[in-house]
Amino acid sequence: METEAAAVTERSGVMRPSGAARPWWILIGLSGVLSAMFLVAAVRKRSEAMQQRIAELATENARLRSELAHRAAPEVVGDGHVAPPAQLPLTGEAPESGDAVPGGPPRSDPVESLREALAGFAANPETSVRARLSDRLADAEQEYTVSGGSPALLDVALRSAIALDDGASALIWLERSLGSEVASSPPSLEAALGALRMSSQVDPRRKLAVIERLLRTYASSVPLHLHQAQALTDAGLRTEAYTLLCDVAAAISAEPAGILAEALAVGSAEAHFGAARRFSAILLQQDGRPAEAVPVWRDLLRGDPLDAEAHDRLGVAFNQIGDDASALDAFEKAMTCEPRAVRARFHRATALANLGRVDDAIEGFRQAIAESSGPVAEMRFALAVCLAKDGQMRDAESELARALAQDPELAELALSVPALARLLDVEQ
Repeated sequence: METEAAAVTERSGVMRPSGAARPWWILIGLSGVLSAMFLVAAVRKRSEAMQQRIAELATENARLRSELAHRAAPEVVGDGHVAPPAQLPLTGEAPESGDAVPGGPPRSDPVESLREALAGFAANPETSVRARLSDRLADAEQEYTVSGGSPALLDVALRSAIALDDGASALIWLERSLGSEVASSPPSLEAALGALRMSSQVDPRRKLAVIERLLRTYASSVPLHLHQAQALTDAGLRTEAYTLLCDVAAAISAEPAGILAEALAVGSAEAHFGAARRFSAILLQQDGRPAEAVPVWRDLLRGDPLDAEAHDRLGVAFNQIGDDASALDAFEKAMTCEPRAVRARFHRATALANLGRVDDAIEGFRQAIAESSGPVAEMRFALAVCLAKDGQMRDAESELARALAQDPELAELALSVPALARLLDVEQ
């Protein structure tokens, strides 16, 4: 049998291992089976990890879609105005321009946000709208700290601080506009004056530094020179303030220049400084700052209580701030010092009219017209207003016609007074 088996094996070409070699054959076979099992397990584990990652990405995508949908809802801006939602691409999608869209929520433009808040506040200065503008200005402050800002940011931030009547912030933004390397041009003169006007408590030398930079562009601005003179005075530089005021006086109206020339003729240093103070008060009123002129006139009157013109100008300052009782007192003192002071009499009649003493006002206007040797169109116009309010329409119509004959430009002012507007309709 063994001989037949050997013959068959020899014919088939298969060499059967001897009995001693059989265990190695079995081990090789088992090794192949185990390798196949490990490979299958690794593939299965990798497949499960991929499925888990796919599930996580799907969850994150759903969250981002929900967040973007929420951000795309209409936003209420200002007076209930609803802004349409922005068309925002989802994360991973590219816009039509081909630029990549960064992941995460979109970042708002602080300049546009502040500009919209300022426009809303200008249209509707309610507390909530004011708070929104204040918040946007704080965002602009943060943007400036991070990036250094831009010309647009500096401009709208300065105007926003002025709108909020925040003097400290307005001066800071004005300084940044003048000293920033990104500013393409200095701020507008109107904005600069607004910031200076509301920063009266600031160190005067700091204001002088700001004004000097502004004067490089706005060298001929009288209001800016007025702020400069005031800052010089506040800093104790009286001589410099007076010299500056003299130069400005020579460049503008003859009336202030005449006041200074008269004081200069006296020759004393005290008179020189008094002239500068007097002129500064006049310029304060011309600049729309009558409340600041009141203490200047009072101080001058302590030195000369018989100064009729100072009393009259003090009364005008009181009238400008709405204190008609104090204005009347000042005008009456001016008339006591100078009984034939026609302007003081006219101003006194105006104060009487504002206080509701119409009959006394009508008499005062008529006396001023009778004593005046110059143009009286303004006086006749004021008289016409009082007569119309008192129901004396025929006399009011006559005085209005005389006033318009002397100064036709008063017609536009008459249209703003209801009683006189009716008279103009009758004439038409």
